[in-house]
Amino acid sequence: MLPFLKFKKRGVTIVDYRKRNIGRIPVHIARELVNTKHASVIRQHPTIIGLRQTGKTIKSEGVKVTGNPLKNIISVASLFASNGSRIQALNSILFEIDNGMLCVKSTNLDAYFTGFIESDKRYTFTHDKAINGICVNVQHLKKMLACPDESSGIHIKNGEPPGLQIGSFFVEGFSPDEFPGTQSQKECKTYPFNVTDIAKKLNFVGRTISDNKHRSSLHGVFFDLAKRRLVCADGDRLHMVPMVEAGEAQDGNCPETGVIVTAHVLRVAKFLIGNGKLIENNENRSIALNLAIPGCSNCIAGFTVIDEKFPTYEEVIPKDFASRFLVNTRDILPALHKALIANTNDAASKPMIAEFSNGQLKVTTKVNGRVTYQGVIHGRYSGTPYRGIINAGYLTDAIQGMPGDCVEILLQSGKDQAWTVRNNSGYTSVIMPIELKKD
Repeated sequence: MLPFLKFKKRGVTIVDYRKRNIGRIPVHIARELVNTKHASVIRQHPTIIGLRQTGKTIKSEGVKVTGNPLKNIISVASLFASNGSRIQALNSILFEIDNGMLCVKSTNLDAYFTGFIESDKRYTFTHDKAINGICVNVQHLKKMLACPDESSGIHIKNGEPPGLQIGSFFVEGFSPDEFPGTQSQKECKTYPFNVTDIAKKLNFVGRTISDNKHRSSLHGVFFDLAKRRLVCADGDRLHMVPMVEAGEAQDGNCPETGVIVTAHVLRVAKFLIGNGKLIENNENRSIALNLAIPGCSNCIAGFTVIDEKFPTYEEVIPKDFASRFLVNTRDILPALHKALIANTNDAASKPMIAEFSNGQLKVTTKVNGRVTYQGVIHGRYSGTPYRGIINAGYLTDAIQGMPGDCVEILLQSGKDQAWTVRNNSGYTSVIMPIELKKD
């Protein structure tokens, strides 16, 4: 029960995740959205609630960027360590000190991290003579991170047991000999590449990564290095973006191939700066991407490649269209959010009736045969009238993830044929409609 919503008679103001006003909704619906954590209270007097972002979101869980480089690098490194592995080194972070510089490493064998901090007036990095590296369990380090800044630096101590002195804290550790080694890049071929605005692009394509255990080729992000695209699909929809914008220089040294990178890359998307390389040897391939962590240097994230062939995605992208609807995102997104709010079915498909005609789109949500929401979105429509059913969540995911003010929805003549949603930056979504039934 939310007492501050109790006496609101005119309804509650609701905004989307970008703080854009959607309108007012009944109090009982607002209360349900907050209680089920689909929205949160932004202001109490007068009451305003904000929708959480729908669909899959890309975020680095548990990582808060601070003014403390040591905490920053430990937080990011912890994302690459295992949790509960039988191999204790995979549950740990390796600290090594050489010439006053701290090197931090972690891995779960599918992904790895390496980063450095240089000593300065704030930090000093030292070690006992007999030891210059130590592995420390991530969970023990997280407890230390919750305390106020310990800025005096790090000292690796020898003894029984060995450990890591961080300011006034001593954390027990174990020998770095147990930490997995990495392949020397001198034995590999490397191909550099670049992805502009990589965090935004991963946020867009990553929403469609499949969790179908029988289709492992769809469990990651496809880096199409031949055509310079990032692609993800889950069988019902596909998201695609160009790696670089039109007119920007592209590295011509990449092989005419593509690789599927594990979904782990999404966890650190906000730290990626877009510079990377494909690493090949006779046995395997991996992707290395540079990260920007405040106060740290030479930070690299590595990801193993899924040894599967990505589907021939270009075959599912429509080439011809019968109709086109051009619309401003600020006009269509509020209506789509309302359609989702009105859909109280537990079905994951979130069906929404869409009718295009006379320069507008009419959307309708029905629950048990009863209309629970109907809205009209004005735009520019060219083509014959069209009526179909689409997943409102998928359409919202596509449009709200695209930069810019306008999008176009391209329709084919058949009601069972895919929709294409795109903007002028090359962001493209292909969505299969829901089977049209009597409604």
